[in-house]
Amino acid sequence: MAITIRMITKLVEHLDMKLVAGENGLDREVTWTHMVDSDIISVFLQGQELVFTTGIGLNEDLSLSELVEDVYHEGASGIVINIGPYVKSIDQDIIDFANENDFPVFEVPWSVHMAEIMRIICFEITKQQQNRIEISAALSNAFLCPIQEDLYVPILMKKGYLPNNSYVVSIIYVKTENIEIEDNRRESIVSQLSGYIRWNYKNILTSVQDKYISLVFCNYSDIECDEISKNVFNKLCTWLYNEEKIIITVGNYVYKLNDIHKSYETACQLNKLSYSECIQGEYVLDANKLVW
Repeated sequence: MAITIRMITKLVEHLDMKLVAGENGLDREVTWTHMVDSDIISVFLQGQELVFTTGIGLNEDLSLSELVEDVYHEGASGIVINIGPYVKSIDQDIIDFANENDFPVFEVPWSVHMAEIMRIICFEITKQQQNRIEISAALSNAFLCPIQEDLYVPILMKKGYLPNNSYVVSIIYVKTENIEIEDNRRESIVSQLSGYIRWNYKNILTSVQDKYISLVFCNYSDIECDEISKNVFNKLCTWLYNEEKIIITVGNYVYKLNDIHKSYETACQLNKLSYSECIQGEYVLDANKLVW
């Protein structure tokens, strides 16, 4: 599970972490944090980390500019630089590199404890992982084993999804030509989508069921659901690789929590029909299909 740098800036806005360059990369995903003060350490990055540095390891053989480029090429999502005794300021060449590569560069004053920023980020990532596992299991049971209400109703009620609310399920299918995308690619899309949903809307659950990504809307009107689905569709289009296409279908409304499997089943049927071109949808960006 990951969060985006844009989300992180909201989480730690009280800690004076200032964006210096790379604003166009704020939607990069962050899976964890890593302290890197030398190029020896940077090779241990696995990708998608938000890197922190005090600059203590900088010397004649390693400039701050070189360190920034190193962590970028190792797959980091961004870097936070501690301004203080080791780094007095961020030079223009670093700013230019970051802007050219959409690589977010932040600065924090020496008075701010970077460990606290890292703690907040890691806690949020862990919390989201736990929450997503719990919700995914509950929705899987709601969709596939609706009779066994004890496996999903108590969990979803704790999240505020009550038995007599109105619900509708939207299904998202991502493919490349006639081939399903790999599981890790689907997970990456779900991670980005979950963050987008969480920070922009309320009462919408996200999960993965087999090859489908599902959204469960709670107490939304037809108009609201359609508008959000279109917004989600357009956002997804900006994340897709060139060969990827998406199909989004929306099921029927139900008015009991233990009936959401009916909306899910309808949305899945529509998705399969749309995939086989049996029904027409609305095309956006000449690449993808939105079906109502």
